[in-house]
Amino acid sequence: MFHVYADSAAQRPLFDIKAKFSVVNSMLDVKFENLVSKRQCRMGYDGDWKVRNAVLWLDPGDGQILTVARIYRPTVTDRNIVLGKQDYYVDVPPNIDLALIVLLCIALDEARND
Repeated sequence: MFHVYADSAAQRPLFDIKAKFSVVNSMLDVKFENLVSKRQCRMGYDGDWKVRNAVLWLDPGDGQILTVARIYRPTVTDRNIVLGKQDYYVDVPPNIDLALIVLLCIALDEARND
């Protein structure tokens, strides 16, 4: 579990990121309060993180699921073939917090490597 704080002086986390992997399944669970609407929001993903083919989604507290990022692995790149790297791309639509999406990808990568 990862705790995310507004700054180093914050007493309480803004939200927690729960990312787990097992042989059978994997999950991402993020819950936070929208500071403007005061609604409880939730984020997660659908797809297969092992092969980096997934979408990150947001439930803004009204039950409507919105896709906030698409993650995919490039089919063929020199880095992947020659260097054995495991690159992946993340497409994020306008008006989505890029830092949050990067943070979720890092949390998923770290949980997968543990």
